[in-house]
Amino acid sequence: MTRKIAFEVLIIAFAAVLIAFTVNRLRPDGLPLFSEKNINSHSERISLEEISITEAIKRFHTGDTLFVDARPASDFNSGHINGAINLTDTYMDEWIDDFLANTSPDTLIIVYCDGLRCSLGRDLAEQFRLLGYTKAYYLKDGWSQWKKHGMPTNSIDQEASQK
Repeated sequence: MTRKIAFEVLIIAFAAVLIAFTVNRLRPDGLPLFSEKNINSHSERISLEEISITEAIKRFHTGDTLFVDARPASDFNSGHINGAINLTDTYMDEWIDDFLANTSPDTLIIVYCDGLRCSLGRDLAEQFRLLGYTKAYYLKDGWSQWKKHGMPTNSIDQEASQK
């Protein structure tokens, strides 16, 4: 009887560990438990800088910075930094050619999303860096910080009512 219970406990523990490793591997921000050799691994990420909300506000006022909202279109439509464009990593194939043709590699780009754990902005800024945009930065928890500081926002509903 004790042997059977020990065996069942061992099977349950093994299943729990297997599930934990699987979930960690599937998460975009999972812990790097094993050496990964692809470009997106945590150990081989390119150098990418986070920009502070204070610096982002300064850059907004200069008018020479491109703000990119990396959130889904529905979130962007509900509200975004005034003048920002909505580009998502998911639909990059649809917009990348126009972006490359119309945006100088010297453009200062600030990419943001919302939430402290949101990695959409960082991931997209990293893609811009890989494409040669060396002045691409990400603003962590950008949308929430922007609103908290009372900075100008807009929404698709506001834009439609102004026309």
